[in-house]
Amino acid sequence: MTISDRLTSLGSRALGLVLSGLAAALLLSFALWIDERFDRDPAPEAAVTPSAGTRAVLAHAWSHFEPWTGRSVNFHPGAPQNTRASPVVLVAVWVGLSLVLFAAIPTRRRPRLPPSIIGLLILSGWLILDVRWQWELWERLSMTRDRYAGLSFDERVRAAPDARLVELVQEIRERLPSDPTRLLLLSADPHGALSYRTRYHLMPHRVHVGLSELSTPTQVVPGDYVLVLLPLRSVRFDRAKGRLVGSGSEIPAEPIHSIPRFGTLYRIKEGS
Repeated sequence: MTISDRLTSLGSRALGLVLSGLAAALLLSFALWIDERFDRDPAPEAAVTPSAGTRAVLAHAWSHFEPWTGRSVNFHPGAPQNTRASPVVLVAVWVGLSLVLFAAIPTRRRPRLPPSIIGLLILSGWLILDVRWQWELWERLSMTRDRYAGLSFDERVRAAPDARLVELVQEIRERLPSDPTRLLLLSADPHGALSYRTRYHLMPHRVHVGLSELSTPTQVVPGDYVLVLLPLRSVRFDRAKGRLVGSGSEIPAEPIHSIPRFGTLYRIKEGS
């Protein structure tokens, strides 16, 4: 095959790829328009004219921004909840339609669907999604810079979303020994965000989370601490006996510090 033939073949593939991609995008837009036109229960944000509604659905899905959350480190939603136009699904459908349309183009000198075309279309879809992801990361970076840039460590802590929790935990820290000590953290939601953030802010103390019931006397020793986060109905303090009382367990203890609507810190005492 001469250079001229190679260039002609490459040009025809490129043209076919562009045309199939554009045709797939048009078919996908038309399908969304049909879906919304005959939708009997449209979403409130799409309750306008059919064409404007389609644009609104697409714009909402692609421009949706989720700020930093506790799950951002290992989860990316990709789209707003209850959307009918997830970017991942749209791109996957677009890639599939493009492949089908490209294979339908009549040709004599090449296979219907060369591996290079398959790889190029999949790579294009991945890049489209990655551009959106990079935009969201940039927005998060801007938000982080606006909140924390130029602040000292203590000022950043006070500017954080859980600044109020830091203040409450600091009250608890002031009642604990300076050296790391053992502390049992009891909560009605033992694996919730409050328990784990409280443990984080109490470091380097050895905080045990995941507890919603009082430990047995054999599992604690005098000098240990217990932090009961409110509300927790399974544990109470009996002032007459000087004991923490749980379901089937009583432990000698003394209250150290109580914070309304947050919790109470206790220290385990010697006794039987």
